[in-house]
Amino acid sequence: MSDTVKVGDAAPDFSSVDQSGEAIHLAQFKGKCVVLYFYPKDFTFGCTKQACAFRDNYEALSAHGAVLIGVSRDDTESHKGFVDKYKLPFYLISDSEGKISQSYGVGSSFFGMVPGRTTYVIDHKGIVRDIFSSQLRWNSHVSNACEALERIHAEQQSASDGGEADSSEGKKKKKKKNKKADDTHKDDAAPEKAKEELSEKESDASASAEQKAEETEEAEEKEKEAEKEEKKNKKKKKKSAKKDESSGSAEEAADSSIGTSPTHLQERGRDVPHKHKKKTWK
Repeated sequence: MSDTVKVGDAAPDFSSVDQSGEAIHLAQFKGKCVVLYFYPKDFTFGCTKQACAFRDNYEALSAHGAVLIGVSRDDTESHKGFVDKYKLPFYLISDSEGKISQSYGVGSSFFGMVPGRTTYVIDHKGIVRDIFSSQLRWNSHVSNACEALERIHAEQQSASDGGEADSSEGKKKKKKKNKKADDTHKDDAAPEKAKEELSEKESDASASAEQKAEETEEAEEKEKEAEKEEKKNKKKKKKSAKKDESSGSAEEAADSSIGTSPTHLQERGRDVPHKHKKKTWK
């Protein structure tokens, strides 16, 4: 019957009481690793050595989140004395009728006179991951259990890292997808934006053209006004020149007339021509 439960099988559930009389079920530890070891009898030499070895390595076992449970056919009172004497920090449960041992297929040795000594390492999913059976190599039960827990822990860590990597990859893919969607949206919006920009440019160009036309028209008006003013000034100048010329001619004529008068000649110190009377010969 020692081959009833194999590595990879689901660990059979069980119910019993520990050294304090508290009910213990395997199912209550689901989600944690369990080291379940079957041993022949409390206080015997080999069982004491094995229990103390588990005690001394209890912290290493607990570091992997494992629960340690020892199983024998001793009653609760015997277990309590065994725990108290050797200060054992783990559960010891009673299998007085041998039902738990049978469900796991734990055999016996020395012609059936001594119950078997077998250790099962059960993972957090309730699957048997390691089985070690030896009646005399009691310390090896402890080292083998520690190694099995380390393997399980490494697998969990690897799976966790892979999950994080997948999650990270998934985030990257999602980011790329969102970026692609944004780019597509931008591409779709680009023509509309271009139209708007073109329309704005055309509007600005039209406004600019209108402004230029107004400025040109205004400049032309100013130029025309300037030309009119210039013509007007030219006419004024012509009239003024004619007037000055006419006035000058009159003055010259006056000066000419006055210049030959006797009075004028006297004023200038010139001799006044005398009229000669005709001599008459008598």
